[in-house]
Amino acid sequence: MKSGKRNMIWITVVLVFIVLLGAGIVLTVRRNAEARRQPDEMLVLVERGDLKVWVTGNSSVSAALEETVRTDVTGTIETYLLYEGQVVSAGDQLATLSVQELSIQIERARLDVSMRERELNNLKEEQTTTVVSA
Repeated sequence: MKSGKRNMIWITVVLVFIVLLGAGIVLTVRRNAEARRQPDEMLVLVERGDLKVWVTGNSSVSAALEETVRTDVTGTIETYLLYEGQVVSAGDQLATLSVQELSIQIERARLDVSMRERELNNLKEEQTTTVVSA
C-alpha cells in the first residue's frame, strides 16, 4: 500500500508540473501576441511648441577626399589656418610657414648677384683701357 501512495504522489507532482509548464507556455504566447498587435488609432493631446530632436549613436567618419599637402621648401608652421570639419578648395591658404633657410638663400643669391655685377663692371673697365697694338 505504501508503493500505491508513492505512485500517487509522483503522479500528482508530474501533473502539477505539466499544468504549470502549460500555463507558462500559454502566458508567453499571449504576451507575444499582444506585443505584435499595434493599435489602429492613438489619441494624444496636441500642443503648439518647438520640436526638439536628439540623435545619438556611434559611428566612424572619414573624409570624402584626402590629399597630402607638400611644399617645395622646408620650414616651421607659424600659423595653422584650418579647423575641424572645414571644407577647403584648391588655392586656399592652409598655413603660414617660417622659412629661415629660404631667406638666407635669397640673401646669398643677392650678394652673389652683387659680386657678379662688380666683376662685370671691372671687366668692362679693363676692356676699355686695354689697347690692342698691331
